[in-house]
Amino acid sequence: MKKTICLLAALFVVLLPSCKTKNENYSEEIEEKTEYYSDKFVVENGLSTYYIVSPKNPMSQESIATQELNYFIKESTNVDIPIINEREVKRTYRYISLGRTTQFANAFPDFDYSSLDNSLSNYFIVTKDYCIYIVSGKNYKGYGTLYGVYDLLEDLIDYRYYHDSEIYYEHKDTINLPHYKDKFVVPSFDGRSISTLYTMSNASHTRRLRLINNSRGEEWNRATYGHNHLQYFVGPWDLDDNGVRYGESHPDWFIFPGQPRPAQNLRGLMINNGFCFTAGHELEHLIAQKMIKAIINEPESIYVMCAQEDTQNVCKCERCLRAMNEWAGTQSGLQIAFMNHIIEEVEEYLSVNQPGRQIQYLTFAYLPTIEPPVKRGEDGRPLKDKEGHCIPYSDKIKLHEKLRIYLAPIQANYGSPFSAPINLETKQILDGWASVAKNQIMMYLYDLNYRIYFVNFNNFGSVSGMYRECLEAGATYMLTQGVSDSNICCFDEMRSYVEANLMWDVNRSYEDLADDFLKHFYKDAYPYMKDIYELIRDRYAYYQALVQSSIGDTTGDIRNSGLYPFSLVRQLDLDISRALEAIKHIEEVDYSLYTTLKNRVMKEYLSVIYLKMSLYRGNYTTEEINEMLETWEYYIQLFGITHAGEGNGINNIFD
Repeated sequence: MKKTICLLAALFVVLLPSCKTKNENYSEEIEEKTEYYSDKFVVENGLSTYYIVSPKNPMSQESIATQELNYFIKESTNVDIPIINEREVKRTYRYISLGRTTQFANAFPDFDYSSLDNSLSNYFIVTKDYCIYIVSGKNYKGYGTLYGVYDLLEDLIDYRYYHDSEIYYEHKDTINLPHYKDKFVVPSFDGRSISTLYTMSNASHTRRLRLINNSRGEEWNRATYGHNHLQYFVGPWDLDDNGVRYGESHPDWFIFPGQPRPAQNLRGLMINNGFCFTAGHELEHLIAQKMIKAIINEPESIYVMCAQEDTQNVCKCERCLRAMNEWAGTQSGLQIAFMNHIIEEVEEYLSVNQPGRQIQYLTFAYLPTIEPPVKRGEDGRPLKDKEGHCIPYSDKIKLHEKLRIYLAPIQANYGSPFSAPINLETKQILDGWASVAKNQIMMYLYDLNYRIYFVNFNNFGSVSGMYRECLEAGATYMLTQGVSDSNICCFDEMRSYVEANLMWDVNRSYEDLADDFLKHFYKDAYPYMKDIYELIRDRYAYYQALVQSSIGDTTGDIRNSGLYPFSLVRQLDLDISRALEAIKHIEEVDYSLYTTLKNRVMKEYLSVIYLKMSLYRGNYTTEEINEMLETWEYYIQLFGITHAGEGNGINNIFD
């Protein structure tokens, strides 16, 4: 049977490997092998009698799901399976039903939707009377149905999506009908995001990796996303109903009531200001009304934020200090009560004016609010009960059922699991939030070094462990922040593929996923690109264990000759040359494929050039340096790489 690698930008959303069916104890689950009918076929000898059935009023992702299924079956088999509306289905038809169609309701009149309706990604798939049914929750645009189609495509045509220029499936003329038996599919994390520039800028790529775009997609309320206490809701420079600045009429609302409005756009600024969380009803009411407007203006949004500015400053008024001592324990405790009051007002409005609207309200646990509101002993460590759970500071800081804590441990060492000694403080924070906010935690992890974009960030061996620890703590959503202000090298495509798959199923192997990606993405150059990947990983493991344990920090010094000695840089350079030589034979046969592969190799060569020029420039002749600079300039432009670090442009980087 012929296999095909497609180098194309496909029109619609596609598939990742299937997840495992979740049992009561996730760690004990067993991957189910798909069974097939030996004498029933979706496609047989280049023909099909099946239809793809859509609901009368499909949700947005269900519409994409029908198109995806049709498109890729046709790509694989050259058979165009018709897409029809549920009202067009005749009694004799065999079909694949996507969403809550009449056909599904008739086939399963007593179906319990409870495990689907409160989920973004869960879905149910079953085969009955030789028809396949996929259905998901009704409040989340049909994403679960779309993800079910991804798994179905894998079972039908062995579909794999690696990148929008690397899609894999079989060419077949016959597809046996899968026999699904009442299968509920639950991914590790219900929501998943990776905030790199490419995923944020390419909606189809994001969907193909089963990710949600956290800053530019419809699911996240864009008016409120990010650090936005003063950016969106109310600032001391805003005017009250009497035309007076709030900083003057209500100075007790703000840390710095006299702060002037910045001259430039507020979005994205790190304003060293914030609210007094105990200011009272008038401030909370003002914010609630602004939040209601944001929700109305973005009717597709699911996630709405009211979060602190990117600052370490906190209110230290007598009210706050007294409340922290009496019932809150921490700034985060104050923030929880503050948010609870706002959510109560917003939810009261929605229950009357938009009944059924499902919103999740987020606030950061970050920098001054990262410490969970739990009791601590004299040694400063959290106190635990007999079951080993941290003890909440008081019953006054119980979270509203729709409040989500967006936990962002920026000071963690991402080169080690949270359970490692170097991350003891972060592990205590995670354990504390697990006690206070279990199943209401959304994680915000980091996949970059803010200072240096051109050297690989050392989290290859720790990501999967961190994801598992977050899942055990009760996290329901996983976001990993990568480089978001520039395209970048350093195996960026591989990282997104591997991490997206691990977010879907934390029990998968990072190494297996990485190896599978490297084989398909680099093809004949694979042995040498794999060697580069392993050399870097091995060097980090050695350096972290014996030289500098903090090498996984988001601001650590990862461009140094101790970590990257000249002998290693020379070997990386040699592997790049061998990779290019390995694909040279393709040039005469398939120039387009050759160019694609060469560009992929050269993108990783940029990191090698960076190390050569920034650490060992004196080891090269003027001619060699000029050649490297010429190569650098060409590929920097080709790949749209604009920054060398956060806030640091790329011009004159080697001067």
